[in-house]
Amino acid sequence: MLRRTLGDAREPLTSAEAVFELLSGARDLAALRARDEFARVVRGDAESVAAVAGHPSVLTLLRELVPSQRWGLAVSWDAGRVAIDRREAWLRERMRDTKPARRMGSGDGDWAAFFRANPEWVLILLTVAAVAIGVARAIGRNAG
Repeated sequence: MLRRTLGDAREPLTSAEAVFELLSGARDLAALRARDEFARVVRGDAESVAAVAGHPSVLTLLRELVPSQRWGLAVSWDAGRVAIDRREAWLRERMRDTKPARRMGSGDGDWAAFFRANPEWVLILLTVAAVAIGVARAIGRNAG
């Protein structure tokens, strides 16, 4: 919710919707700041965004910023977003590294899991089986 207001220096705070989104986002950010993980991810320039959004009079503060300050805040927003994206990618990679590699046929339920993940193969196998039965019947009729 804060992205529209803090991430875009040209966004005016003239509509009730923009003000509501700003105040709702500031409230959500205050709840996130209470967690230690938020402080570890958002460092450097992005701290200015957290400071502005966490200000008790965030709406008044934003309206009093000059355009260059709003632009700096938008740049800081982008820096924070990049830091969060980088952290998410790192966490995903770490989770992927902890998962043991599984090969087809190496354990119980591998085939069932494969077909649950790839249901189109069930249709392919059924089609091949139907064609094989049809060919076998045609050969049986011609032989007899």
